[in-house]
Amino acid sequence: MKKPKKLTNLLKVKNNPTRTKQKLLKKTFYVKKQKQVKRKLKIPLNITSVEIYPVPMYGLHLQNATERLLQMQELDDEVAKTEAAKNNLESYIYSSRETLSENEMVLEVSDEEMRDSVRSALSTQEEWLEEDGWEANRTVLTNKTHELEAVMDPILFRASELEKRPGMNDHIEEFTNYSRDSVAYLRANMTWVNSTFVDAIAIETDEFDLWYQNVTKLQAERDLKLQPVFLISDVHDKLGAIHQNIQRTLRIRKPIEKTKPNYDFEDLYGGFGRNSTGFGDNMANSSWFKDSMDRYANETGRNTTDLNETEYMSMYADMLKWRQGVNSTESENDEKTEENQSEDGENSEGESKKERRF
Repeated sequence: MKKPKKLTNLLKVKNNPTRTKQKLLKKTFYVKKQKQVKRKLKIPLNITSVEIYPVPMYGLHLQNATERLLQMQELDDEVAKTEAAKNNLESYIYSSRETLSENEMVLEVSDEEMRDSVRSALSTQEEWLEEDGWEANRTVLTNKTHELEAVMDPILFRASELEKRPGMNDHIEEFTNYSRDSVAYLRANMTWVNSTFVDAIAIETDEFDLWYQNVTKLQAERDLKLQPVFLISDVHDKLGAIHQNIQRTLRIRKPIEKTKPNYDFEDLYGGFGRNSTGFGDNMANSSWFKDSMDRYANETGRNTTDLNETEYMSMYADMLKWRQGVNSTESENDEKTEENQSEDGENSEGESKKERRF
């Protein structure tokens, strides 16, 4: 009895799992993909601005702010300058008061009456500074300082001059010795220098010595509390002018002497002098030279006798130029004669042809 067909197939499938797997792999499954639909949802927003300082400025606001900043800077500068002028006035009062009582040079060039007048001016300005000076501006404070300087500076100037004079004598003696030594050196070793320059230095030195002797004598007789007869700056100016003249004269260099060369006329002009053998031993060359010179002398009327070497060679140079011109004219004449000969030959040939035709 046979098994049903369907059952047989089922048994085969069950009995053979590998075959069942192959069949399953051969089948294709299609899956439908669904599209995702995006939904747009509009939500109203409420925007508010939050300003963070400093807020950026533009245009007119920036210009106004810049102007205010500059004004504030100017005010700050003016306040600083005013404070500096106030401190300067105050320190000048204290330092001047100390100088009047302790400086020895100031005590020598001033008397008690002068110092009391200065102290009175200092006290007046100090009282004004304590009462009204804190509200004054920079200009007023500066003017107050200048007023005190006008009273105090003459005393300080005389004290400074008195302090510098002792050391000035040694300096002047050293410089005058240097000036006289320089004059002696110039006269002995630099003879090419014009004597007027050296004499001027010596005269300036002697005049300075005479001037210094006179002013020191007058200053010794003068009261120290009065304006000095001469100033230290006057001495420096006079010595500086003398020193400048000395240095300028010492820089004059010795002129280079140009010696005239002692020529050997036989070797002069490249060996073509009158008594030289520059033309060699070839008599044709020497005869050409002599014939050319004689021909040039005859045609130009120049005399070749009693001439020194330079005159003779100058004449030789002129002869060469003359000879060049003669050669050029001779060559032109030769060209003309050749042209005439050629024309004559052409004419003769033409006439002979005509005769043949006839």
